[in-house]
Amino acid sequence: MFNHLSAALALLPRRLLSSSPRTLPGARRRLLLLLLRMEPAAVRCLPGEPKLTISFRLDGSHRHMLRDQDEPLGTLLTRISHNFVKGRGKAKKCKKNKGQPPVEAPEPAVVKLFYDGDEVAHTVPNSEAWRDGAVLQVGDVKYSVQRNAPALITAELPGSLLAGFPVCPRLEVEFGNLQDCEFIWFKEEASNTNTDTSSEATGEVPGQEVGWTEIGCGRVHVPSNQDIGYRLKLRCTPRDGGRSGSPKELVSVGAVEAGPGVCTFDNRHAYTVKEAEWPSVRVVSYNILADIYAQTELSKNVLYPYCAPYALQLDYRQNLIKKELAGYNADIVCLQEVDKVVFTDSLTPALDAFGLDGVFRVKEKQHEGLATYYRRSKFQLLSRHDIMLSEALTSDPIHSALLEKVSANSALKDKILMRSTALQVSVLEDLNKPGRKVCVANTHLYWHPKGGNVRLVQMGVALKHLSHVINEVAPGAPLVFCGDFNSTPNSGVFQLVSEAVVPQQHPDWSSSGPEESCSMELLSTFPPLLSACSQPAYTNYVGGFHGCLDYIFIQPDSMQVLILVIQVLILVLILVLILVLMLVLILVLILVLMLVLILVLILVLILVLILLILVLMLVLILVLILVLILVIQVLMLVLILVLMLLILVHILIHILVLILVHILVLILVHILVHILVQILVHILVQILVHIVVLILVHILVHILVQILVHILVQILVHIVVLILVHILVHILVHIWSIYWS
Repeated sequence: MFNHLSAALALLPRRLLSSSPRTLPGARRRLLLLLLRMEPAAVRCLPGEPKLTISFRLDGSHRHMLRDQDEPLGTLLTRISHNFVKGRGKAKKCKKNKGQPPVEAPEPAVVKLFYDGDEVAHTVPNSEAWRDGAVLQVGDVKYSVQRNAPALITAELPGSLLAGFPVCPRLEVEFGNLQDCEFIWFKEEASNTNTDTSSEATGEVPGQEVGWTEIGCGRVHVPSNQDIGYRLKLRCTPRDGGRSGSPKELVSVGAVEAGPGVCTFDNRHAYTVKEAEWPSVRVVSYNILADIYAQTELSKNVLYPYCAPYALQLDYRQNLIKKELAGYNADIVCLQEVDKVVFTDSLTPALDAFGLDGVFRVKEKQHEGLATYYRRSKFQLLSRHDIMLSEALTSDPIHSALLEKVSANSALKDKILMRSTALQVSVLEDLNKPGRKVCVANTHLYWHPKGGNVRLVQMGVALKHLSHVINEVAPGAPLVFCGDFNSTPNSGVFQLVSEAVVPQQHPDWSSSGPEESCSMELLSTFPPLLSACSQPAYTNYVGGFHGCLDYIFIQPDSMQVLILVIQVLILVLILVLILVLMLVLILVLILVLMLVLILVLILVLILVLILLILVLMLVLILVLILVLILVIQVLMLVLILVLMLLILVHILIHILVLILVHILVLILVHILVHILVQILVHILVQILVHIVVLILVHILVHILVQILVHILVQILVHIVVLILVHILVHILVHIWSIYWS
């Protein structure tokens, strides 16, 4: 809705927009407020064309009418009225078929055209009637007329979208400027399952859509990893300064896919973050491999066997190529093996978004060719002088001497004339210094490894043509010669360019065999040229071969290779930094080693001290253990002695007790015997009893004496024997006591 309003405002008559609505007179203020609420009616009318087109929406459907410019306005308005009635009639018939109450036949609609508040006469031709700011009235609906408003005539999104790689839509604007257009990018929400892309066909924009999230603005958008798996949508509003056209929406066919991650060119981009400052010029030469060659069995199985099949697909490779070329911020880009479709539909829209314009030269009878791009803020294209080398050799008189020498070998001549090799020559002018020109050449020489003689002739033709173009069109202009020369640094082509002469003995003259040999001295029309990138180890790396085949040649007397100086300085700085870092690392390592040694010594000392302490502790523990053992032994001896003494005392006590008991017993017996003798009549019996008792006592005493001796001997032999003897004595004493009792 807001886009429609802005488009209508941009196309209002200037005298209405020069003041605010409040300051305008009543009639004009009402007209302005009315225009703000109108839908647009786009009119395309160009001088010299017999027809004009009118596009607007009527009853919900899009109307696109093609009419004669000299037709009276009334005829066209009548046609619009008939279309209105016809559309209403179809709606009535549809309702009748659905069983709804019949609708009355529609009345003819009032169709008028107003300009500046006045009705336009029906006799005015269409080319004059339809002007900006006019108002078309169809029944109760009014439209704001937009004559030759900016419009998108081509709008496409790439088929392959990769995270981290720029998405550059293919856009063409009529009556507008791409640099002025407004771009808004949207990401599909997870819940959005709507796959309708009809807006791409109709160019209509709803008020506010559900299911899309705004993620950026600008002509180029780089999807992030968070966008993987989701589709993208671009809403583009064409503009030309303050004028706006109808917005158009583009929805990607597929979702964003994961990119390859870090690429080899990402490191190179670190040196080309900014554009080269004038008068420096950054030049890129690149053979991007045409799709017709990438899909051959030779490419898949021999040249690029390490590539996965998807990596050779055109859409995938184009994403990488566009990101790489854009990241170099080059002023001149020379490409080889560029497919026609790739140039028009992929590279040109992408590089145009990054400020580069390009020209294309297709090879004869082939679908690929050469493309040269230049930064439009620094250069403008003055002229082109492209040729096919074989055709120029036979048709241009400046090559007659070379043609005569080549004609000496008909087989070689026929082989050269069969080649469709082209030379693209563009003369550019420096916008920062008008009059300063540069000649940019771009070529792709014959590819066969044994075609050195063919390439020498092709290079001879190319150098002669370039010299002629510079002398005739841009005298004194320096030459920048780029391309895939399919020639190594030891080849005749490189010698011809870098030394300005190739001797007739050079092996390249007979590279394809003696039947096609053509020995001659070939001179360059230029002084020795310089390879701006020197001689890299390789510019081509395929299965079975790697070497330098691509070059950018310049004239050293008029151009200098600043980038080499910068690279040398960078390398020197890097070497210095590396040396400093190495010294710092060595010092750090020495300090670390010293600290480690000190720590090791400290640890050794600590370990030695710990070992000494442990040894001392062990010795002390052993001494304590020995002392404890000795003390325990002494205590044991003391205890044994004490026990022995106790036993002896106990034995003595028992002996004394026994003696006392014996004495008492004897006394008692004596008393009793005396009593009994006295009592008894027979004294003899008493005497006998007494004798018997004495004998028994003597026997017992004798036995006790032996027992005591035995006990003493046993005590000396072993404590256990003493204990046993003691027990035995006790037993005997008890027995004795029992007996006597």
